[in-house]
Amino acid sequence: MATAQAQPAPSGQADIPKLSPESLLEAGFHFGHRTSRWDPRMKGYIRDKKNGIHIINLKETLRGLIAAKHFLRNLVSTGVKVVFVGTKKQAKDIVRAEAERCEQAFVSERWLGGTLTNFPTIRKRLARLDKLEALETSGQLAKMPKKMQAVVNRERRKILSNLEGLRRLDNLPSALIIVDANMERTAILEARKLGVPVIAVVDTDSNPEHVDIVIPGNDDSVRGIQIVLHALADSCIEGKKLAEQGKGLELKKGLGIVGYDDAAPKPKDDRGRGGPRGDRRGGGGGTRRRGRADEASPEAEAAAKEAVEVAEAQSAPAPAPTVRTKPRAQKKDTPAEGGEKAESKE
Repeated sequence: MATAQAQPAPSGQADIPKLSPESLLEAGFHFGHRTSRWDPRMKGYIRDKKNGIHIINLKETLRGLIAAKHFLRNLVSTGVKVVFVGTKKQAKDIVRAEAERCEQAFVSERWLGGTLTNFPTIRKRLARLDKLEALETSGQLAKMPKKMQAVVNRERRKILSNLEGLRRLDNLPSALIIVDANMERTAILEARKLGVPVIAVVDTDSNPEHVDIVIPGNDDSVRGIQIVLHALADSCIEGKKLAEQGKGLELKKGLGIVGYDDAAPKPKDDRGRGGPRGDRRGGGGGTRRRGRADEASPEAEAAAKEAVEVAEAQSAPAPAPTVRTKPRAQKKDTPAEGGEKAESKE
């Protein structure tokens, strides 16, 4: 009787150890950067230093991972999307694989400035990508001249390399999962500006202040990144299953956060817009101070009166200019006239 053979596990998934202090320790996730390159704001996540290298406290790492797993499971259960971000060489392939496994968006090649703050333009570029791919599938591209085909293919490859991972996004993401907070600081600043929560792997040379859930660890350890992202992707899968079963949180009320798309528009400020007591150049909308400043002193009144007189004098019409005429030159006596005068004298 033939025994049933076990199905082989997908490549790269069978050899990933479970999340534990031992697995992180074996992966070298506790090694930080040199002490000369450290950021003092990471002091609370550092346990010790050895041979000029900071040692990260793995208790803080596990604490951040547990918080991130619970947060992602509850967030994805509402039906929203998150984005995995990691463009460095050690993380790009892992980011792509784990994001595709949990069916979330990702950025693994390059974070374009304005990906969040200028999201409508990103959607237009993705719509352009769909149109270019439709030309190829319909056979219209083959009927074009070869030069035009080369132009279309070049544009399609460029958009695909930069924005392929964002095709799942119809709206702004509800969270970012970032590897190396120092390299992806542009993405963190954009998320902070829009109020999008950030979960990040932060090394000892990075700033953790702009990160909502900090996972301190070695962001250059390929094995460590694989363990962490695999655990976070599992939480996203759990949240998606809860959403499909109708057991997810509703409208993000249980999370205590509001998505950027759901937030009410902020009231416009009247300052600098010609508001009350303001001019068109923008500077007047403040409240008027009251007190002794309202009572003008005699010196101020005298100075104001003098200024008015000077202004009136400057605005008075100028007198008509006087034209100086040169006197006519006298003619010299001719010899004949001189003789007549001489005779008359005689």
